[in-house]
Amino acid sequence: MPLASVNDQGAQFFFEDTGAPPESPCYPTLMAQSSTVFIKEHDIPPLSVAAGLGGTGDVVTGGVSVSGWSYGNAFILSFLTHADKLSEQTRVFLDSYLRTFIIYDPPGYVYGVPYPPLDELYSPIRDSSLTPEQVSEQFAIALSSYYAYSPRILSHLSSFNNIEEILEMAKSRNPIVNPPPHQSPTLLRMSAEEMASCADNEGGPRSHVSLLLAINREVYSANMHDTLIVPKAWPRMRIVAVWCDMGVCDAMFAAAHLTEMLKTWPSTGRKVEVRRMEGANHFPHWDNPESTAKYFASII
Repeated sequence: MPLASVNDQGAQFFFEDTGAPPESPCYPTLMAQSSTVFIKEHDIPPLSVAAGLGGTGDVVTGGVSVSGWSYGNAFILSFLTHADKLSEQTRVFLDSYLRTFIIYDPPGYVYGVPYPPLDELYSPIRDSSLTPEQVSEQFAIALSSYYAYSPRILSHLSSFNNIEEILEMAKSRNPIVNPPPHQSPTLLRMSAEEMASCADNEGGPRSHVSLLLAINREVYSANMHDTLIVPKAWPRMRIVAVWCDMGVCDAMFAAAHLTEMLKTWPSTGRKVEVRRMEGANHFPHWDNPESTAKYFASII
């Protein structure tokens, strides 16, 4: 099992590395979580920007793109918010590598957006009538199901001009009835061994869910503002916000609010793109890993 030591007290990170692509000395690297140790030990090529030929725009090679997923995006936003607390040496080092932060299908909490009433945008996590065990069971099904939304509404949502349409769409909150096997809830298709290898079902309701709800929304909002609008470090790093069009409405609601904010985006803000991932629920990296990897490669 590959491990990287991160301090002299014995702490280690597990990692998986696909290695350098053949005959490509200036490849970009996508990391699920950034680590200066990984960058240094694996000789990752630094970020390089050169003018394209014939006015075709800049050519960007090398560097590191960082991706969060779901609520995990909040931790990366928090890290970026407090980048000014890093040593100058670390900030300068990472400035030579960080090229893109992919905010991958986050809920509205990550952006600190105010939620509508529960009957307008339902989530088991926000349903106080449920026990922690019921939340865990219902949330797993709701989060990993596939939803067949109106193609007409989805085409409108590409520009996210109408948040009310999203809330109207969310009222059905029912996944596909009698789905084909590949569109049954992802977490229900996982074996007990697979689930145990990547999730803590007993600890989740006590820690992850409680943390999500306990933190004041203003903290998330401040992190989003300090990372995207008035960045404290690494101004070259661009942002790509990805939403999945067969996933839960919560993520679409979040993307809609971000798009609304972009209409009055200040000149000091980072470059932000909002991208749709078609035919994907909240777990495309598990259900379709190859096509998901190609999709990410196209946007970093």
